[in-house]
Amino acid sequence: MRIPKKDLRGFVRGVTNQCLSSRENRTNRGQLFESYYSAGSSDPSNPAMYNKVFASIDELESLLYSPVSLRFHIGDPDIPNVVNEAKGRAASARLRTHFRQSDADSMISQAVGSGLVKGIGIIKMLYKKTNFSPTLVPPEEFGVMRENHTKLDSDMEAFTHTMRITQHQF
Repeated sequence: MRIPKKDLRGFVRGVTNQCLSSRENRTNRGQLFESYYSAGSSDPSNPAMYNKVFASIDELESLLYSPVSLRFHIGDPDIPNVVNEAKGRAASARLRTHFRQSDADSMISQAVGSGLVKGIGIIKMLYKKTNFSPTLVPPEEFGVMRENHTKLDSDMEAFTHTMRITQHQF
C-alpha cells in the first residue's frame, strides 16, 4: 500500500472507514451470540430454563486452555544441541514468569472464551518498562481491510483497532 504525502488525514480516514465497514454487522452478530451464551436464547428477557450453550462453551474452554498449565517451548529443531536447548528452557521459564506476573495467562483464557462465543479473541500485548501489559480487544473494535484474508501478515494491507483512551494516556 502506498501512503500519499498529501491529504494524509483523508487517506487514513478512508482506510479506517473501509476497515470498519462491517463493524455494525459484527457488533449485532456478537450481541446475538453473547445473548445465546449468557441467556440460552436470542431474547435475554426470556432466558432458557437450562442454558446448555453456556455449559458447553464453558467446558470446551476449559478443555482448550488452562492458565494453570501454561507452558512455552522455545527451540530450534535444525540445531538440536545441549546449549541451545538450555537457552530455550531458560527463555521459556522467563516468558512464563512474565505472563504470570502480568496476568496474561488469564487474559488468554478470556480470549479463548471470546473466540468460542464471538468467533475471535484478540490480545494486544504491549511491553511497558519491565513487564507485559495485555489488553483484550473485542472483535467489534478490530477491523481489517480484506475480510477474506485470515492472517495478519504482509498480504493484509491494513487493519485498525479502535479504543478509548484518557487524556493522560494521550
